[in-house]
Amino acid sequence: MNRCDRPFTDRRVVGFAQQVSPGWPRGVWAGFAYVWILFPIGAAGLFAFFVGQLRAEYLALEAGPSRAAIRPGDELWALSTRCQSAGPSQQLTPDVWRLAADRPSPEWRTSSLPDLLASGPKTWVVYVHGNRTTHADALAGGWDVYVRLVQPSHAPPLRFLIWSWPSDPMHGLLRDVRVKAARADAEAFLLLKWLEQLPPGSDVNFIGYSYGTRIICRAVHFWEPPVSGNDSRVTDPYLTLRAALLAPAMESDVLATGAPYGDAVLKFTHVLVLYNSCDPVLKHYGWVENCQKLRAMGYVGVEGPLARDGIVWEYDAAPHIGRTHHSWYYFADTFLMQMTAKHFFQN
Repeated sequence: MNRCDRPFTDRRVVGFAQQVSPGWPRGVWAGFAYVWILFPIGAAGLFAFFVGQLRAEYLALEAGPSRAAIRPGDELWALSTRCQSAGPSQQLTPDVWRLAADRPSPEWRTSSLPDLLASGPKTWVVYVHGNRTTHADALAGGWDVYVRLVQPSHAPPLRFLIWSWPSDPMHGLLRDVRVKAARADAEAFLLLKWLEQLPPGSDVNFIGYSYGTRIICRAVHFWEPPVSGNDSRVTDPYLTLRAALLAPAMESDVLATGAPYGDAVLKFTHVLVLYNSCDPVLKHYGWVENCQKLRAMGYVGVEGPLARDGIVWEYDAAPHIGRTHHSWYYFADTFLMQMTAKHFFQN
């Protein structure tokens, strides 16, 4: 038995305590009392300080760009599938809003899917958020992404769409990530339905975070351009598809040839993958599928042979992000947003 595991019965220690304890001066006991009282107060103060710092950083990220005006010619839309089921047989019947920028305080106004698909800028940016995100957070975060994406770039007039899917936090973290992974796979078919309704010639740029990336890649994997000679929509080119995949919460080889989303590489023009080799959440991605051998693309990058070369670009954002899985740090980093904007609007 290790000595460190023994009960506290050492005679020398007990004897020493019996000899010293009665005779300790009052100052020693007073010191113990001060430590006993002041230590919790100091710890609470330190905790409050760090919470205040994090809150200040959050408010700076949330409030700062949200007050910026929408560029002339741009449109901001939100589409929510939180009140409908998802799957291959489900029709897309979402709730739709458009941000009205003609007031001193912009507000979201109810709209419809036909209005969203009506004539307007042909360049789309579709933001698909990650897990554990409420609808309110999706709207606020999407607005921030829009502002940070267009500020450092010469982007053309565009329609920015926030795709809000049911990802509110659930009790039980492991249950949460597994349920949301299944919903993300089913959600891809709703995004596919939307993609199929776009007019030909549209320029679609997807920006997804965490589980949002698997929704995007799965939808594009199953998307097929119209080929019927009687289809009046058939023109060349059909759609120009690009994607920025931030901290992808999917297997590292899922885009490889013959993999579940391997055909997506054949349909994208460019794919930018920003992964984080210090991500403490995606490091344990194997728990999602109950297989510890699985490695997340958002942790190690893209693995496996791809159907096309020169399509996928990777960058390890660990020096910019550090040990966190929060989307704030990706979208608040000017360098990463400039890289994404260049990927979208200069390729």
